Amino acid sequence: MKKDISIFDNYFEPQIMERGIGYCYNDLVKDINKKEHSYTCKIEGTRVYNVSLKLNDNEDKIIEANCNCPYSIDREKYCKHIYALLYSLKGEKLDTKPIKKTKYTPPTNEIVNIKCPNCGSNLRIENPRETIECTYCHSSFALDIRLTGQAKRLKEIIDQADLYFGAEDFKEAYYEYAKAHDLDKDNKYVEYYMKLSAKRKNIETNLSLNDYSSVYDKLKEAYNIETDEQKKKDLIQSFINLLTTHANKYLNGFGLSGKSFWIELDGIIDYFNRLLKEFDLSKETKLILYKNYIDILKIELENYDTFKESATNSKVIINNKLLKIQLDKKLLEKK
Repeated sequence: MKKDISIFDNYFEPQIMERGIGYCYNDLVKDINKKEHSYTCKIEGTRVYNVSLKLNDNEDKIIEANCNCPYSIDREKYCKHIYALLYSLKGEKLDTKPIKKTKYTPPTNEIVNIKCPNCGSNLRIENPRETIECTYCHSSFALDIRLTGQAKRLKEIIDQADLYFGAEDFKEAYYEYAKAHDLDKDNKYVEYYMKLSAKRKNIETNLSLNDYSSVYDKLKEAYNIETDEQKKKDLIQSFINLLTTHANKYLNGFGLSGKSFWIELDGIIDYFNRLLKEFDLSKETKLILYKNYIDILKIELENYDTFKESATNSKVIINNKLLKIQLDKKLLEKK
């Protein structure tokens, strides 16, 4: 096949393409089969996703593509799993491999020249550590990581962690974000994704929404200092994904009961309301949030009669909420 992946860019959001490459990078695209211009594969993520792709005779247009992931439902553009298959077929071969899980040790020949912030003396530091002691006034101070060779290493670790997170390998993502956090404990972006990865990797056994508040607090901190608009969108999207994954795991048989059904889903709705109220969201992000909000309300209505005795709201109130959110979504789409 001709390797010209860029001709398919219009079918995908930029962040989706980046995450799709993450699957290829981590060798998670399995069992690719071809029949004429049609392809199928399995992709290993939080679960195994079945992906199919049909191209035209010249293989420069997508005729049809399908995936059984939640993102692919009611979307105009395709998901990261479909892009992962496409990239496996037409993208450049990835020779690099994930960074090994080793704790960072500064290079033995690294030298940093800095001034002591207390006495102003010029210091020549070999093999800098997180905390420095001045040889003149003997005061201790934190070393700005941006002054050292660690900055490059930090970026490499964060990029690797982001690839793992995009490929839904939350265990490996957590390890990498934790390593980055060891290097830069004030990095709010890293701190948020480290906590989020911890929740995502444990979500099947840790089903309570009670301690999601700490993740939400880190989300706000990271969002407020982030200047890159795409990263701001990704921050919100990652938390929405956490909530919807929580709902899907919960509804697929993890401890479902009447009282907890309402506590969990109402808790997710409360977070959706907080996101809408407390963040200056882009139109695209709001539409994604509205869609997930609507899905949760529909689940509540569909299961209302089953869990009616422990319901926290009447069916009329839930239906009115649904109508309002649907209207808000339509009005936003017209802007």
